[in-house]
Amino acid sequence: EKAKKAAAAAMAPEKPPLGYNKHELMAIGCCNCSSERRDAAFVAYLQKDLASSYYWAGSWCMDFVFFICNWHPLIGMFLCHPAHPWSKMERLGTFIFSVGLSFFPAALLAISAKDDTLN
Repeated sequence: EKAKKAAAAAMAPEKPPLGYNKHELMAIGCCNCSSERRDAAFVAYLQKDLASSYYWAGSWCMDFVFFICNWHPLIGMFLCHPAHPWSKMERLGTFIFSVGLSFFPAALLAISAKDDTLN
């Protein structure tokens, strides 16, 4: 699947395909409403934009909310764009890894602090 994504990103055209309107393509959540067009160039360009573009609607508030829905580690698992290049499972794996990575040092600090207060 990663090879598929890399190939799709490599074939993304330099210019937007005909009929490409970023504002109309804004979608969040689990709906399958990413676009009605399914040709490879269109989807590849959309995925490239989802991974690298922050300007979508022209309104800073809407763009900020869309950014949070696509980039926040926890919120993104539920509200990212349906065509985002990072799958829900990749996001879940990253979240579990980051929680695990921060949980153990925090637990060691808590145990250390508890031992210091007892002495």
